[in-house]
Amino acid sequence: MNGHSLLAHKLRKKEITYRMHDNAFLEIADTETAQKLSDRINPEDPHKVLDVFAKQYCPVAEDLGLGYT
Repeated sequence: MNGHSLLAHKLRKKEITYRMHDNAFLEIADTETAQKLSDRINPEDPHKVLDVFAKQYCPVAEDLGLGYT
């Protein structure tokens, strides 16, 4: 889970075509809208989700003071 996959999800919801290779966008049909969507992504939001998963599947991470936020 990263910003690129989150943006790809948002592009799919808006039905904007794109092409990716690994973690890189090679083509985006509407770059202006893609940039606006990207600008609205707060990096702390996916980190909070990752913290929830870490707590659920690796509770020792919290005991060690590890986290994404």
